[in-house]
Amino acid sequence: MRLAIIDDNERDRQSLSSVLTDYMKEQHMSLTRPIELFCDGKEFLKNFHGGKYDTIFLDILMDTMTGIETAHKIRTLDKDVRLIFITSSNDYASESYEVRAAGYILKPFDRKGIQKIRNVLSPVMQEKAEYITLPKGTQLILPNIIYTEFYNHHVLIHQKQGDNLRLHISQSEMERLILPYPYFINCFRGIIVNLNEVEQLQTDYFIMKNGAHIPVSRRKAAATKTAWSEFLFEKVRQEVAR
Repeated sequence: MRLAIIDDNERDRQSLSSVLTDYMKEQHMSLTRPIELFCDGKEFLKNFHGGKYDTIFLDILMDTMTGIETAHKIRTLDKDVRLIFITSSNDYASESYEVRAAGYILKPFDRKGIQKIRNVLSPVMQEKAEYITLPKGTQLILPNIIYTEFYNHHVLIHQKQGDNLRLHISQSEMERLILPYPYFINCFRGIIVNLNEVEQLQTDYFIMKNGAHIPVSRRKAAATKTAWSEFLFEKVRQEVAR
């Protein structure tokens, strides 16, 4: 993962960098290099080229060159990099659409605010960090997981390729590791589903692409339907953006 922060306030730059670094560690994500910090858009653009970063965080209100102006110049060189604005208000929503901003962080920001943007970062996370490492060293390729189910103190991981894995790990630990990736949801007690592997959602169960039927609990039905709808919307949005 390659990240950059452009903000003319040194304290805000350092604070956001620290929170993002901690967040990446919590999600077992690795940075290709330390987060790069810039005090204004002109300094950033001196050595910028397409493909250099996965995500760029830009303060909207900067003195020498605003975040919106910087974002327009970035878009002439890189149409795919994710742009996330740092701002103290939502007054610039219309301008952000022009440069296809992926989201906002509202100042003052904290760890709770960063957690809220995981839906913005997750597609990059999926592409750039395709695996997680479990406590005992087992590595799991996230897109290879169809669903997981917990029983008898073990988690059975159903995979697209390779044999299914049976691991001695608690359900709560499994949830902590993979639920931060929003394409995974807990739809039934002890079951986690990869929405990328869902064919369709029925009233009380998922039909998976491999033909499996995964139950959806009555208590989680509304949240599951919402998560599935948001997942499909985001998928369409990304396809249109390309």
